Amino acid sequence: MPTTIVPALGAAQLFTEGGQGASPGYSALDRRRSYGADLQAGVVGGNDFKVVQRGAGANMSVDVTMPAGGAALVRGTAVTGQGLYQVQTHNATVNEVVAAAHATLPRIDSVYLRIYDTLHDASGLNRAEIVVVTGTATSGATLDNRTGAGAQPGSSLRLADILVPAASTSVTQANIRDRRTWARGGRGRATHTGGMQIIGTADTLMNPTMRLECSGAPLTMTLTGIVLNPGVASTLGFAPVQDGVLLLGANAFTNSVWRLGLGAGYGGPVQLSYAYTPPAGSHVLRWAGRTDVNSQDVQGSAAMPLIMTAYETVAPYVTND
Repeated sequence: MPTTIVPALGAAQLFTEGGQGASPGYSALDRRRSYGADLQAGVVGGNDFKVVQRGAGANMSVDVTMPAGGAALVRGTAVTGQGLYQVQTHNATVNEVVAAAHATLPRIDSVYLRIYDTLHDASGLNRAEIVVVTGTATSGATLDNRTGAGAQPGSSLRLADILVPAASTSVTQANIRDRRTWARGGRGRATHTGGMQIIGTADTLMNPTMRLECSGAPLTMTLTGIVLNPGVASTLGFAPVQDGVLLLGANAFTNSVWRLGLGAGYGGPVQLSYAYTPPAGSHVLRWAGRTDVNSQDVQGSAAMPLIMTAYETVAPYVTND
């Protein structure tokens, strides 16, 4: 006998238009759940809800950019399966005050986009807002370790972290780290053309490099271009790196399938790709190289630079076997 699928919360029927709690009806919660098929919590456009230094002059506040037509998806967490809320950008740039700096200790503050839905969180509110969570001033606090940062509010999307140095009187761009995830998946691209890279028998971190805010979705790193070898004949090996650590471990180059033989004075193409799932958070991504010849010089071609990309796959991949 057929079983009727009824939403866990809200309306009794999914495909009939109505109001929350109506019977029949199509609840807002059901609409939000539909976003989860191929989207995740995060911003839609590159400048949507981006936290930057105050445009009218640096002081103890930050601007949050609100381009026309921009949007973000914020996951509700008050109840299980609350879904993603689409929040449109405000009608003007938002300026948010940052608390005064501590006299002797640094502090990490964070900026969030938060949603309230009183039906599920009993807040008495139905709105979205920007909020700055002030951290605790702590010795050694940095944008990398986030020591003393406050807890993330429920039903919110982190937009940025702010380092507030001791006794500082303004927030500058250098002390703002973008922490936005991306509704369609994070993507980055970086190139390297000039300068020499010394790749010896020890692991050498290569350029280009990038920082990407990862959501915990599967990620693919690539490196393409032409590698030039102005020195003696050698064999080069490559390995992916996250936050300065070889992703394939100590034997990355010994077991690497990314190996390239170059004759003296010649070049060769590089086409590398590595897929894995990093933990959610802000990560520095790059590749490392090693050669069987000590102090071998390797560089990217100006006409054909080394190009690194990284991109998340948000939509779930399931085989049909």
